[in-house]
Amino acid sequence: MNVLVAVILALLTFALRVADHPWNVAPTAAAMLFAGAILPRRWGWIAPLAGSLAADAIIGWYTWQIALVVYGSFIAIWAASAFVARVVGRSGTSTMRRAAILSLAGSVGFFLTTNWAAWMGTEMYPPTWAGLVASYAAGIPFFRNTLLGDLLFSGTFFGCYAAAVWVGNKKSALMRGVFARVGVRTDRSPW
Repeated sequence: MNVLVAVILALLTFALRVADHPWNVAPTAAAMLFAGAILPRRWGWIAPLAGSLAADAIIGWYTWQIALVVYGSFIAIWAASAFVARVVGRSGTSTMRRAAILSLAGSVGFFLTTNWAAWMGTEMYPPTWAGLVASYAAGIPFFRNTLLGDLLFSGTFFGCYAAAVWVGNKKSALMRGVFARVGVRTDRSPW
């Protein structure tokens, strides 16, 4: 099941990044957040990162300095989500609330780190405090899109997963009831 979720997540991350979309409305941060909360910590981060890297190979790369900060931000979002999942648990009624809070924090962290990288790693802004302020000011319109995209994709990923788990649980209960009616032992049932 985890491998299937990882493959779907990688494919969605790739497809949604390559598809025509508004600036900074991208699924990668939300996919990393979801992977940290749901997938195994040993390898769960690879799927969304692979999808994003494959998309960047098609749509174009940043400078290597900015790419390090961008992908470092994504890994930090995954790490925060994995840490919270480990401390609080991977299930529960507050998963969506935790996802929303981590999504907001990830959006803010991404804004702060990537605009700092644009100031430090490019010649677009002078290497002064005024240049740093100009970098953050120029990033504000993109921040709105980042925030909306992260919340939208986080809600979609976690919501679809919760719906799939709910349907699976209902199917399992239904199948146990059917087997009980016909006299089949359910302790060996795959459901």
